[in-house]
Amino acid sequence: MKRRILVNILLAFVLLPILKNAPMFLEVVILGNEMPYHLAMDYWSYMELYMIENLLIYPILYMFTILVPYNLILSIIQCLQNFYTEVYGGKYL
Repeated sequence: MKRRILVNILLAFVLLPILKNAPMFLEVVILGNEMPYHLAMDYWSYMELYMIENLLIYPILYMFTILVPYNLILSIIQCLQNFYTEVYGGKYL
């Protein structure tokens, strides 16, 4: 259970911001293209402006909308498997 919690936190607070910002980082920083004109700033100013959103709000929303229900379903399935194993001696219905 501790491992699942750690993996969920890493997915939400590390991998999600990286995946969200990777396309713009690749285009602007690595390839050297300009920012989209509607942003009218450099990449690092954009990151400073949206830091709270990228590093706090989106990961928390992702955890509560995707990861918590997913892990709840996994826990229910695991409990049912344990129940059937104890009751039917390892033979599932």
